[in-house]
Amino acid sequence: MSKLPYTIKTIFDQIGISMMRVGGHKAGYNLKNAKYSPEELQECSCYPEEYSSVRKDGQVLQGVGVYFRVNTKRKIYLYVSYEPDDTYTLRLWKAHTPLEYVKYQTIGKVLDEQTEIFCDILGEVIERMYEKYIREYQNGFIRI
Repeated sequence: MSKLPYTIKTIFDQIGISMMRVGGHKAGYNLKNAKYSPEELQECSCYPEEYSSVRKDGQVLQGVGVYFRVNTKRKIYLYVSYEPDDTYTLRLWKAHTPLEYVKYQTIGKVLDEQTEIFCDILGEVIERMYEKYIREYQNGFIRI
């Protein structure tokens, strides 16, 4: 992860243990800050200029953040968005199947959302959110 921008590397470091616990794989990150070139982003911190949000079609928009697929058979992703007030927003998001897309006219939906999370409890909140998802949507079992 040495090629990651500093801000994103810091987020990965803060959620490292939790990411392993929830089985995070296929991780990616978003950076939206026109002030820096791609080369400069590798070296510096990058701060978001606006808060993350969810569009009407269900797509999660984030300026600075990471996302990864959690350890379930379904396409469930966890978005960790770094916000301008130096807190984080977590969104557990489900991608819709083609049939659900036709029915709801959205690409996905947010199953759970936590806002204004400070970095010292970020991993803890991720684990609680994942456990809640397993209880409510998977009947307490992880389907792999």
